[in-house]
Amino acid sequence: MMFDLEKADQFIQKQIQTHPLFEYYRIVDVNKYEVYEWKKSQLVANGEHCFQVWSRNCACRNCVSRLAVDENRPIIKMETTQDNRIFLIESVPLRELGDHYAMELIREVTDNLLFTDPDHKNNVMLTDIIYKMNELSTHDSYTGLYNKRFMEHELKRDISEWKEEKPLTIALLDIDQFKAVNDTYGHLMGDRVILALSEALKACAESHNGWACRVGGDEFLIAFNGLNQNQAAQVIQTFRQEMAQLQFSEAARNYHMSISVGIVEYKPEIQDWETWFTLADQAMYQNKQK
Repeated sequence: MMFDLEKADQFIQKQIQTHPLFEYYRIVDVNKYEVYEWKKSQLVANGEHCFQVWSRNCACRNCVSRLAVDENRPIIKMETTQDNRIFLIESVPLRELGDHYAMELIREVTDNLLFTDPDHKNNVMLTDIIYKMNELSTHDSYTGLYNKRFMEHELKRDISEWKEEKPLTIALLDIDQFKAVNDTYGHLMGDRVILALSEALKACAESHNGWACRVGGDEFLIAFNGLNQNQAAQVIQTFRQEMAQLQFSEAARNYHMSISVGIVEYKPEIQDWETWFTLADQAMYQNKQK
């Protein structure tokens, strides 16, 4: 569906009437990050990406408009600028215009917050709190890896931006017989194993232009941007060998980690992220049975 500027203009005028307290209004294409901004009583394409207003050079990891579109409900978040100004953003999905548009209603609230930062210049403490809040929305609090919610939205974005010349491959993995590790060595040992694996996954992802997340429990996912299935398999093989060499000791007993992995490269016939994830899950299960 092509963007209907006239229809969008009419819609945003209605929103301005019902949301008069906001200062900035814009429509975002969450696939291309293009912006149509309300200026001088009309909606115009401003030629910038939505994240540039926050002085970023890439999309926000917790993009409020993508969340609103994906979950089909209004989402609110706080955001800050480099000069420590604080903004409230409400993003509303615009199904009337298509399945990848959202309207952002933005208001600066730097001087209107109930809590203030009197002992710190330029709201440094408050902006740090907001940064940490935004991090918590996308990260697993225990391991520091991305969380499952981030994974879902990021895989959707990867699919929407996929190009044949830039392959995308995911590897789903878990620790073999992890329950036995907890039962035999204790939960503190299990925690050490989880943290060691998480740290190694993060390093592996960063060195291959990817990202890693904790799906839940002892299950993790690593995404490789730019690697096909064979290339990703080589990386994972080396990774598994490195993990097997780690030694964990408890009460004179030693444990070496073993992990099972399912690797799937994205192809156009894979219709959605759920199918992609399920294929990786099935491949992991098959490898675990070997």
